[in-house]
Amino acid sequence: MTIKIDSRYKDDDTKVSYICSRKNQINKNCENSVIRASIIEKAVFDELRKECKKIVFDEEELKEIFKTAETEINIEKYKIQAEINNIELKMEKLENQIKAIYEDKLNGILLVDDFLQIYKIKNEEKEKLINEKNELQQQLEEQEKTKMLDCKELKQFADDFLQMENPTKEIIRNLIDEIIVSKGRKIKIKYKFSKV
Repeated sequence: MTIKIDSRYKDDDTKVSYICSRKNQINKNCENSVIRASIIEKAVFDELRKECKKIVFDEEELKEIFKTAETEINIEKYKIQAEINNIELKMEKLENQIKAIYEDKLNGILLVDDFLQIYKIKNEEKEKLINEKNELQQQLEEQEKTKMLDCKELKQFADDFLQMENPTKEIIRNLIDEIIVSKGRKIKIKYKFSKV
């Protein structure tokens, strides 16, 4: 369906409607008449509130959710730090290789042209590792900035969300997959989550 705005009406509840995009196409007439946006919105919000009120978090469940989230953040930080440590070891190994080829050049084992060629390759590898390390350090800093809500804050957030007092477009998009308006203005909602 597409939005239709009738400028003759000043009230948003009256002037904004939805109409089937096939309605006026040849041989694709739709049996649905125009339906006001406010009717669809009320039906959707009422149904969402009804579904969300079935979900109840008790204090123990919230503590478990909080603990799981904290563990996941710490695991991610550990993985990133392990990758940084691994890169630092590779960089140290490269530094030693560069020193070794330099000594070989000084001792006449390597020709200057050969040294410069190998040195260029090793330096490019080093630059690549430095960039990787910088990216990982940025990720680690972002993880460090992640603020964990305490249990009371999390409960308040869950209660506000579940009551759907002020549903935003983003919340609606995250919860609803599709809204179907069939003959007789029957409205069916397909959720992105399983009904409880």
